[in-house]
Amino acid sequence: MLEAVAGVRDFFRFGPAQADHLSAARIAVGIAPPLLIVMALGRVDLAVFAAFGSFTGIYAKRETLRRRVIHQSLAGAIILVCLTLGLLCAHAQVGGMTIVLIGSVVAALGAVVAASVGFKPSGSVFFVFAFTSIAALPTPPSFPSGIGVAAATVAFCVLLGYLARILPGMGGGAPVLGGSFTRAQLAWHGGQFLVVALVAGTLGQLTGVGHSNWAMVAGIAAIAAPDAPARVSRAVHRVVGTLAGVAVSAVILGLNPDPWPLALVVIVLQFLGELFVIRHYATALIFITPLALCMMQLGNPLPVEQLVFSRAVETVIGAAVAVGIVMLLGPAVERVTRRR
Repeated sequence: MLEAVAGVRDFFRFGPAQADHLSAARIAVGIAPPLLIVMALGRVDLAVFAAFGSFTGIYAKRETLRRRVIHQSLAGAIILVCLTLGLLCAHAQVGGMTIVLIGSVVAALGAVVAASVGFKPSGSVFFVFAFTSIAALPTPPSFPSGIGVAAATVAFCVLLGYLARILPGMGGGAPVLGGSFTRAQLAWHGGQFLVVALVAGTLGQLTGVGHSNWAMVAGIAAIAAPDAPARVSRAVHRVVGTLAGVAVSAVILGLNPDPWPLALVVIVLQFLGELFVIRHYATALIFITPLALCMMQLGNPLPVEQLVFSRAVETVIGAAVAVGIVMLLGPAVERVTRRR
């Protein structure tokens, strides 16, 4: 109960600005050329691979130049592995529950690597999002084209992260080092991600509304926070921000924009989402939610009503699972955390 009260109170707290527009601009530039190039080549089906590759630039925004290059390179490599695994599943046409099972393992392993290395943002949400989204594609592209676009985008984003040293306020900050975790603590940490992803994804499958991967993403995004109050707060932000973002998505997609205007909307939304993601998570999700939906619509158009409804339902499921796990495992988590 105390965690819930703390989560609600934290919802109204807005963090201070820290030159967020600079990193947001860099991340938006990271997606713009690759996305526009594949659009110009007439390969709209590859737009989603450019988008996932651009997630590389989200990592290490406040770190020293050397650590940024290392962390972005490693995060980009993991994203490429997840995309490759997703393509394998897509070409094999595996079932939804199989995607949930594999995605849960990706969530656990990704969280362990992120904790060991000291990734910021923490957790495995981008790895799971990349794998599950590609694995569910009904008509996947070839490996050379899909992974090639993603790899080129990853390299471009790492280069931008390096060149950002010439911008004022973007020369790097304090280094973020990996945590001093024992094997048991890492196993416990990964286990929480495994359980939340598996339960949320399974419940998402049982609802039958589709896109159970969004339940998984919502759940692990919440538990990526460092402690119980922060996790509850993150879940509250996730639900409120996503529901508001779903309304924005319905307006944008309801206009039935052509692929080119939709691609430009994706770039703008990427900038706006990163502008607020550190200061206020719910506000960022007002832009991140339509960003994700517009990304998926570029390569795999679906009825707008089905898309926004499933996003809302699955997000509530994932957030509820995360809060439930926090309440059940809270005392045990606190004991393990104190031993670090």
